[in-house]
Amino acid sequence: MAVESAIQLMLIFGILIAAIMSSDKKSKTVLAAKRRRSYFQAEADSFTGAILLSIG
Repeated sequence: MAVESAIQLMLIFGILIAAIMSSDKKSKTVLAAKRRRSYFQAEADSFTGAILLSIG
């Protein structure tokens, strides 16, 4: 049960990240888009790590 809900959370968070990254195409500068992308990638990595620690 906990594993299934953790996987669902990761999928939802992944979809959210994908939506935010695809909206970066509307960004005014390439540098701002890269900054935003690296920030959300770091957030996704820490979120996934926290879920894996709570499962294990």
